[in-house]
Amino acid sequence: MHDAFAALDSDRNGFITRDELKAILIEYHFYPTDHELSLLIDRYDRNKDGRISYSEFSEELMPRGAL
Repeated sequence: MHDAFAALDSDRNGFITRDELKAILIEYHFYPTDHELSLLIDRYDRNKDGRISYSEFSEELMPRGAL
């Protein structure tokens, strides 16, 4: 999980931004619209600060009840 987050957090500031998410998607030949990017950010960004923290990322990807 940590490696996946680190791959997305290109500036290593501890957050995945909209631009970082867009860049990695384009790198893998996915070309999201602004609306699609907003939907992705909204799904992960639980505190609505416009960026995705490691805890938000891992909470969304961890199966419920795991730990």
